[in-house]
Amino acid sequence: MYFKRLCWAFLLLIIFSCQNDNLNKDLPNCIHEQIQQIENGTNEFQFTEKVYRYRLGNEFIYYFQSGCCDMFNYAFDENCDVICIDGGFAGISDGERCEDFYKNRKDEVVIWEK
Repeated sequence: MYFKRLCWAFLLLIIFSCQNDNLNKDLPNCIHEQIQQIENGTNEFQFTEKVYRYRLGNEFIYYFQSGCCDMFNYAFDENCDVICIDGGFAGISDGERCEDFYKNRKDEVVIWEK
């Protein structure tokens, strides 16, 4: 009985650990590197709690959401160019650039989470 439970637990571990790896294989290298740096605490986005992928027109956008109110959130295109910054204590954002992103983004997927 113990052996069966152990086998099921191992099988579930394999299944669930592979899901994120497949999604991360499709990430642009620069996005993948930024996520690794967040995990290591070695870049300016170290307060990021979640990274989302959205479709905006014909490309993917990656939204780095901070964990709290006094931090900025960044949206990057597939080349890691910033297309929008929002958040912070004063709620400062990039205005029109963020407005287009908020109105037209689709297909939200969480690709990383602390």
